[in-house]
Amino acid sequence: PTFIPAKNLAKMNYFHSFPHAVTFPVSLDRDEDNLEVFRKNADSDALAGKPVTLTNMMEVNDVLTPAACYHFYPLYSGKTLDKPLRLTTRAQCHRREDYYEPLRRQWSFGMREIVTIGSAEEARTFIEQAKVEVAAMLESLGLTAVPTIATDPFFRPERNAAWLIQTLDPVKTEFVFGGDLAVASANLHYDHFGSAFEITREGRPAHTACLAFGLERWVHMMLTVHGGHPADWVMTEPAQTHTAALPEPVMA
Repeated sequence: PTFIPAKNLAKMNYFHSFPHAVTFPVSLDRDEDNLEVFRKNADSDALAGKPVTLTNMMEVNDVLTPAACYHFYPLYSGKTLDKPLRLTTRAQCHRREDYYEPLRRQWSFGMREIVTIGSAEEARTFIEQAKVEVAAMLESLGLTAVPTIATDPFFRPERNAAWLIQTLDPVKTEFVFGGDLAVASANLHYDHFGSAFEITREGRPAHTACLAFGLERWVHMMLTVHGGHPADWVMTEPAQTHTAALPEPVMA
């Protein structure tokens, strides 16, 4: 979905950790006097290249989806799992950035995610295999993206316990193209989402992990390496993933 309830993001501690990245859908209060004040100058300001001044707004209860996987955890809230779940989704995601660049860094972008919800061992096994699969897929496409240890872009990271934990116990690996562009990420969440939404597996809060792809960034990578004519693209058979060697991640 385009929107996610704010209360669900609050359970994930999202507003505390990423207030700078949140994008809210807003609409004007439908009071006629309020709308009259707004429309008086809105068109002329916009045509002149000026910011549009908003008048009184309706209550905000939803957020534009910041990550595709965030819809899964409320969906399984309160569930007890008798086997691990393997889920996938594609969503249009929205994150505020310091700057924008077509295909590389966008306010609105496509994200494909593959998620597992299960025990601690099941989540870790999934994420290690996922990294091997991505390495094999990159090789088959003639692309190079270096696995790199990373952290999430927390607000005031030095004051956020989650950033410190990620620094001491790396749980995020990004595949970085061209030295600066993360095109995919493999993320181990431990029981963060399982505890928040009371999802259990084997009598304990479930652990989760996800593999995420920025779709426009993969388009950028393909065009940069192989050019804009698909007829010129040469693909190879994917490596056998059970024998593929994953390079050691480098520190960001």
